[in-house]
Amino acid sequence: MSAMKPSDFQVRLDAVDPSRSFLVQAPAGSGKTELLTDRILALLALVQQPEEIVAITFTRAAAAEMHARVIEKLQAAQGPEPEESYKKNSWQLAQRAMANNEKQGWNLLAHPARLSIRTIDSLCSHLVRAMPWLSGLGGVPEVSDQASSLYLQAAQAVIAMADTQPSVAYLIKHLGVNIADVEKLLIHMLSIRDQWLPTLGHAQALEQLQEHLNQLVVEHLERAEALMPLGWQDLAPAAVYAHHNLLERGKDTLSALESWSEQDPLFPVPEDLPRWQALIPFLTTSGALRKPRGITARVGFPASGNKALNQQMKDWLEAQEPDAPWLEVLLSLEHLQPEYSDQQFELLGHLTQVLMLTVAELRLAFIAAGKVDFIEIAQRALDALGDADNPSDLLLRLDRRISHLLVDEFQDTSANQIKLLQRLTAGWQADDGRTVFLVGDPMQSIYRFRKAEVGLFLQVQQEGRLGEVELEPVTLTNNFRSTENVVSWVNQLGQHLFPLTEDIELGAVRYNASEAFHGSAEHSIVKTHAFVYSKAGADVMDADQARVQAEQQVVSLCRAALEQYPESSKPAVVLVRARSHLGEVIRALTKAGIPTKAVDIDSLTARPVVQDIVQLVRALKHPGDRLAWLSLLRSPICGLTLHSLHRLCAHDRHASMPALIKNALEQPEGWPQNEWDRLQHVAAVLLDDSHRSGTLPFAAWVEHCWHRLGGEQVYASSSDSADAENLFRLLERVAPYGELDLDQFEDQVDRLFAAAQNAEQAVEVMTFHKSKGLEFETVILYDLNRGSRSETEPLLRLEQSQNRLYVGMAKASDAEQKDGMSQFIALRERQRAVFELQRLLYVGVTRARSQLHLIGLVEMNQDGEIKPTRGSLLQLLWPTVEPDFLATSPLAAQQKELMKQDRHPYQYLQRLATVTALDPVKPRIAPTGVNQWHWIDEPFKEAAVGTVAHAWLERIGRDGRAQWDSGRIQQSQHVIKRQLLRAGMAAVDVNEAVQEVVETLTLTLDSERGQWLLDVAQAYREWTLLDAEGRVSIIDLAISQEDQWLIVDYKTAKPHPEQSVDVFLDLMRARYGAQLRRYCEQVTAFDGRKAVAALYFPRADLWCEI
Repeated sequence: MSAMKPSDFQVRLDAVDPSRSFLVQAPAGSGKTELLTDRILALLALVQQPEEIVAITFTRAAAAEMHARVIEKLQAAQGPEPEESYKKNSWQLAQRAMANNEKQGWNLLAHPARLSIRTIDSLCSHLVRAMPWLSGLGGVPEVSDQASSLYLQAAQAVIAMADTQPSVAYLIKHLGVNIADVEKLLIHMLSIRDQWLPTLGHAQALEQLQEHLNQLVVEHLERAEALMPLGWQDLAPAAVYAHHNLLERGKDTLSALESWSEQDPLFPVPEDLPRWQALIPFLTTSGALRKPRGITARVGFPASGNKALNQQMKDWLEAQEPDAPWLEVLLSLEHLQPEYSDQQFELLGHLTQVLMLTVAELRLAFIAAGKVDFIEIAQRALDALGDADNPSDLLLRLDRRISHLLVDEFQDTSANQIKLLQRLTAGWQADDGRTVFLVGDPMQSIYRFRKAEVGLFLQVQQEGRLGEVELEPVTLTNNFRSTENVVSWVNQLGQHLFPLTEDIELGAVRYNASEAFHGSAEHSIVKTHAFVYSKAGADVMDADQARVQAEQQVVSLCRAALEQYPESSKPAVVLVRARSHLGEVIRALTKAGIPTKAVDIDSLTARPVVQDIVQLVRALKHPGDRLAWLSLLRSPICGLTLHSLHRLCAHDRHASMPALIKNALEQPEGWPQNEWDRLQHVAAVLLDDSHRSGTLPFAAWVEHCWHRLGGEQVYASSSDSADAENLFRLLERVAPYGELDLDQFEDQVDRLFAAAQNAEQAVEVMTFHKSKGLEFETVILYDLNRGSRSETEPLLRLEQSQNRLYVGMAKASDAEQKDGMSQFIALRERQRAVFELQRLLYVGVTRARSQLHLIGLVEMNQDGEIKPTRGSLLQLLWPTVEPDFLATSPLAAQQKELMKQDRHPYQYLQRLATVTALDPVKPRIAPTGVNQWHWIDEPFKEAAVGTVAHAWLERIGRDGRAQWDSGRIQQSQHVIKRQLLRAGMAAVDVNEAVQEVVETLTLTLDSERGQWLLDVAQAYREWTLLDAEGRVSIIDLAISQEDQWLIVDYKTAKPHPEQSVDVFLDLMRARYGAQLRRYCEQVTAFDGRKAVAALYFPRADLWCEI
């Protein structure tokens, strides 16, 4: 297929037209970088200077890759034309670019830096450098991505103003005089100040907040009104009726609906919000649609009351879908409020004052430190540009210089970055030859924590413009990365994984299917590896055993990948959601001798060499840090015994460790020679004061001491040496002039990771986020059932959306209820997190070229249920992989799977192999409602079929035969199939088994005897009895006749074609006779009446008396 053109070839051809502007949606594997570089080549063929083209991306690595690709294509243009048709276009574009290069005399191959391909942060720094006086910075400070110490400095400076600034005192009191909480709040707000400063920094900040809230309320109510089902306003009389009945019971939950009527319907206006919110308890319960059978006196509908309104309510609820979109929108209104309360306004006013003070202090801290963060540099870049109405000289100069703007990974832009792009293109006209080219994939937007807003991509796509520049939205469909079966599987997953409709505010993205460019390949596979464990039961593997098996599965898959793809530089990767999920997997791979590259996984803080150097730093920095000194003296580089440490310092708890060491050196008696030698060696290094005066920089002094102590001999491996070198370079950066902030240093150490091993071919290990943009032959998604850490309630919730700001404060220390706006924003944040998790899963599964392996560990609970962890990736995959987990259930393999029927309208039924009696038996036992099954002798497949068939027969008998016919049974096949899979039925056998169950049920309904058994009155179905010996029996059907009991046991077996009926029945009597006679004895013991028994075989319509 490599000689073929992609099916979307024309779209790709149009997208490089240098006279048109585009927004390109480029799904995973669609050749985004190829298209972007082709676009640059097409532009290079036209411009007079290469600097007229500005290409922006978000990481230095992506910028470097794009730059390298353009140069490679320009170099390739000097060679022969490629044979592949889809490569010819790139070559031809490069030829034309090189022709213009020669004409203009650029000499790009010798001066590649003339290609303006940079990160957006680099662009901002460039703008500030160009106009420092307009930016307000007056120069070009250092840009730091670690400004937390400056945030803390600013926060502490503001807190110190509590005696002179009433707003600071108010905020401190509101947070319970917890200074640590105030610091935490202010530091957090500084780290996101680009989101709130445009609003709260405004003179009419509080009025704007109220206006934003009004707009939000109206939009939500309009959406709810548009989605509400037909006839909902007709429920007004029923709601008023329920309200009055509830009032008589002392409840006023529906009081807001008292005025609801045909003359006064609900409108989508803020004033009506309380009435809309009252619909929630009226129509729902516990977050779900109220069920018709729940229309009782408890909710305002007594049975003896208005039967017409009761029935209207039931009929309306019966007609609704339980997962209809209107229901979710209605529930989202619960915590919304029409306006900020006076108390909230008072708090927001004080908070605004405090935040403005904190920003001012931060800017002073920036000036003093000579450094700024990325937020500041981006804001000052906007300031330097001015705006369209009042452009700066810089913007006018750039307007003449930049002709073509390209943005990669456009789905990861933030609101401020969009503003920057709009200002750079302000005044561009459709016919002036200038173009904008935006490319990205909203399905791969996974950087919300970096303030990326996927809704911005969706908005530009829907509006077809960026600022004043009109864009043509196009979508690529071909996937050049993955094999056909991988692409097909991902398409099937995407259809149910992603939402059906887009939502700009919440970041809901629709799925766009891809088309495989390559066919299937050898070894190509998508497979689930399920590991089910239980905390109870010796015959089921426990969690530790399951984890070991899962790790060994990873080892096996990685070894196979290295063998199958010996020429590949990317043979395999293990992906996890968080670094903490890897631990034992890396050790298992290392133990198996499999080379690994752990990318930003192995934290340096866990390395002994790093721990010892950190303790050395602390000891040299502070002679009174006894813990650091003792840790260092005990470490391998010093090696004193615990006995020696005790002798050294136990008698004096107050003296510094250098003083204690000096004192010990004056009393050598009693020290073992080896320990004495160690102590003298340590003292000679650590008590050497020749460099304390600053003759050496602090970092050099630490490194000097490390070498003299013999650290490099103790930690002699190449990886240890590399880790130590990383730490010494960090010390040089954070303490260039000798002063060291220990907290800042240790915070920086926490962010360091061990260097990846260098190997020609290795298995890589990384997080989903790190894998974005990469591809591997084999992808292993590990530990998919891990959930996320629970969120701690923040002190303030803030949401910036559609140029609006919503704020919700934490409740006051003495308040009883949480802030409503805070709860509303939290609900929206949780929904955004779910949508992003969907996209994260998509990123993971689309890294695979040939093989995709899904590994999950799931606990089976005491009821035999297997459910994924809430909020896990496995939960998103569950509709696709559930059969694989059910089929590998340990209990199913041992014929002890607990059968579960689907939810409404069927009850859950169980059949256990054995039941242990716990209580002594009484002579007479009444029937119980326990739905369990007893089946131990039949082969497993027959037992599973029998279990499911019995459950349905019990249901039909309980509902009444009139409600069932063969058509309804046929419609239930998908439910039957699911139940058989849950029982452990192999997928290859399940379709045949479904037909056996359907045949059993249909023939029972068609049989005269079967109908009688289903219709008979005075029948106990699934009757559980316990006898004096502690034996439990579950009887399929016990019919109470005038003077006796008739015990009936259903069987799904039927004679083989070569077997006579008599022989078959004799075999069945021999197999089940003793069991049925025991049933008879137990029933007779119940009330003294005689009991007779029979077997009924619906599939053969045979009756066998015992």
